[in-house]
Amino acid sequence: TATYEITEQSSHAQKAVLAGEISEDPTSPNGKYIDGYTLMPASANSIYNPVLSGSNANFTFEVMVNPASNMRNNILLLKHDQQVALKTHSQQDNTLEFFIYTGGWQAVTCALPDNWVDNWHHVAGSYDGATLRVYIDGELKASRNVTGTIPEQNGRLGIGYDEDMGRRLDGKLAYAHIYDVALSDEQIAAHAANDFQIEPTDDSVVLWMDYSLASSIEPITDYYDYYGEDYAKTYLYPNGEMSGYAFGYGGDWGDVPNSGDFCVNGLVQPDRTPQPELNEVKYIYQDFWFTAN
Repeated sequence: TATYEITEQSSHAQKAVLAGEISEDPTSPNGKYIDGYTLMPASANSIYNPVLSGSNANFTFEVMVNPASNMRNNILLLKHDQQVALKTHSQQDNTLEFFIYTGGWQAVTCALPDNWVDNWHHVAGSYDGATLRVYIDGELKASRNVTGTIPEQNGRLGIGYDEDMGRRLDGKLAYAHIYDVALSDEQIAAHAANDFQIEPTDDSVVLWMDYSLASSIEPITDYYDYYGEDYAKTYLYPNGEMSGYAFGYGGDWGDVPNSGDFCVNGLVQPDRTPQPELNEVKYIYQDFWFTAN
């Protein structure tokens, strides 16, 4: 998967890591889509957490998505699994959920439409401090009265990705927006019809990631693939050649790029450096002899 740096279009102009490719699609409302996911920087939590936490939070999540399946836990837009998320349900088939976490998951849910797969859909969720609402294609599908305190979490905001649980979107995304207000039914219906009444730099816009308006897409190339070198595993890092680099395994800590291959918690590191627990295993596995009278 290609990895790029992309700048979103709100007044915050946050640079994010994009894993995937931006492609053209004449059926997309904005003519383009991403077939991967985007992770916003951890430093941007100073922007997102004040909006998406507390006892009187007001916000709206909004995406344009073309799902490739009706799988469970299909991530649309998420700020930590214990904060707020717009996704398909984790335990119910063919169900959309928009939840906040207030010591437990408080969700409003609705059935997915029959044409959910392989079609573009405007999906939104809003919260006004008292009521959760979820919308599909401009229509209010369900609402639920919910109050409580949403905790701040350190996890990065994911567009099509949940880095804490390793879940990602199966499908395409054209855009993702977050507002610091609960949009009205009329506003959401207009947005679903591609009639945006709010500009990207409006004060209410917390995030405006429109992949057709990408202002900066630069490949990330400043990482070192030791195992791609012809001398890999021959000398095991002579002359400090790995100085300043790290193993890109797993992504469990939000590291991008990564191999997606677990989390380097074994007895031996990738360069065959023994971990301290190897000595304990050696001790436990040692032979011993005894005699019986």
